[in-house]
Amino acid sequence: MSSHDEKMKDLYDAFLNDLLALVKSGKVKASDRAVIRQFLRDHDMASKQPKPTTLEALVDKIPHFNDDDEVPDDQ
Repeated sequence: MSSHDEKMKDLYDAFLNDLLALVKSGKVKASDRAVIRQFLRDHDMASKQPKPTTLEALVDKIPHFNDDDEVPDDQ
C-alpha cells in the first residue's frame, strides 16, 4: 500500500470514528445528521440496511397499548 493510500485510509478511519463517537454521545445536531447521511450515501451504506421480515412488518402495524388501557369485558 502506498503512503498516499495509507494516509487516505487513516483519514477515513479517523473521520468514521469521530462520526461514531458523535452518534454514541447523543449530541448529534441537524447539521451532523446531514453529514452522516451523506457519508452513508457516498459509501453506499444507506441501501445496505436490513429489510424488515414479514413478521416484523406485521408487528409494527399492531397498535401498542399501555398498562392503563382498558380491556373490554367481553374478551
